[in-house]
This record gives sequence, C-alpha cells and structure tokens, in this order.
Amino acid sequence: MEKSAPTAPNRPVADRRFYAFATGLLLVLTVAGFHHFYLHGRASPGREITPPIRGLVLTHGALMTIWLLLALAQPWLVATRNVKLHRRLGLFGAGLAIVLVAVGLRIAVASAAVTPAGVMIGPLTPRQFMAVPFLGILLFAALVTLGVRLRADAGWHRPLMFLATLSVCAAGLGRIQSLTDFFVRHGWYGVFGDFCGVVTFGALAVVAHGALTRRFDRRLAAGFAAFAVACTAIAQATTSASWAAVADVLLR
Repeated sequence: MEKSAPTAPNRPVADRRFYAFATGLLLVLTVAGFHHFYLHGRASPGREITPPIRGLVLTHGALMTIWLLLALAQPWLVATRNVKLHRRLGLFGAGLAIVLVAVGLRIAVASAAVTPAGVMIGPLTPRQFMAVPFLGILLFAALVTLGVRLRADAGWHRPLMFLATLSVCAAGLGRIQSLTDFFVRHGWYGVFGDFCGVVTFGALAVVAHGALTRRFDRRLAAGFAAFAVACTAIAQATTSASWAAVADVLLR
C-alpha cells in the first residue's frame, strides 16, 4: 500500500495557536521580570515603590496584567470558534487600551519627576529614561489603533495586536538581569536600549511562526521590521537634544 504524504498543518489554526503560545510566553517572562512586584508588592530589585506614585504604579501593574491575560485569551477564543465573545472582549480591550495609554503616559512623567536627579537608570538619567516608557506607550497606542482599524483583516489584525502587546513587555523583559547582561555584553544594548528583549523576542517569533505554519508571513515580518525600527528610534532618542527639550516641557 502506498504511503500517504504528510499533511500540512491547518494554517489558520496553527496561526492562532502560535499567537496564543507566544503571548503566554510573554506573560511568563513579564511575571519573571516583575516577580518582586507580583510576589512582594515591591519595585525592582526589591526596593520599596516610591510612596508618591505607589497607587499609580499598582494601578498600572493591574491594568497591564489584565491586558496580557486578555491578549492571551483572544486568539484561543477564535481558535475555539467563540468569535462572539472574542468581539465583545475586543470592545473591552479597546477601552482598556485607552486607559492604559493615559495611565502609562502619566506614570512615565511621574516616575521621572520623583526620581532624584543624581540617580542613574542604567546608563541614562531619569529624564533620558523617561523617553522609554513615554514613547513606548505611544508606540503601543499606534499599534492598537491600527489593529482595531484592521480588525476585519485577520492577516493584519493578529500581528498588529501581538506587536502591541510585545511593546508593553519591554519593561518586564528588561528586568530579567541575565538577559540585560547578555545584551550589554554583545553590544546590542547600544542599538536597542531597553527594547533589546522585545526586539529579540519578536525576531524569534517571526522565525517560529514560519516554522509552525510552514509559510513566511510577510505581514508579520513587515510589522516586526517597522516595530524594530521604532524601538531603535526610541532608544536612540533618549540621549538626543530633541527629547531633552520635550522632557523639559513634560516636567515643567
């Protein structure tokens, strides 16, 4: 009897499962990076959260956790054909994103304002570092906006929402010291700064997606390329005169 040829994976299902697994891994890594916060209610590396912004930090952490759990659930809902609930949660997610952006911008400025001028955050001053969360949350807003506008086109919607979630995980991955040490040691930090972790994760995700679905997803690759360029631009902007002028206005 002639052996039948191996069948290719069901690409739509494999695609949805990929995004669910990738988001789940992002959630695990983010919790690992913020384990001081989740386990002890403290900032990294185990210090007390600055009292004037404690409430804001706790609110921000709770909102980000809800977003990650929502991002994990959404592709599974589609994969299990629960599209109606997926759409309802999508409306909730759009509203949550608006709140996240507002709180994210506020905490970026507030954190810089309460950090003593002489304290360095890695190689950056508080004013310089403020560009990372401030511009990072604007990148998140842009990706979510595009993802929502293109929600009828799954080929764009899925990668855009995944990249939006990836963008807000930079802080979590950046707090995994072994990863940061690796990036600094190999010179990547000078290019991508605090976005090293998410840019690396995104590059591996593009490769893993191709291996799982057995096709090259041009939209995911194009979206990731734009994402990597944006992350690089933010990292390089931290020490620029233009950002220094913007920081002066925000902290005035």
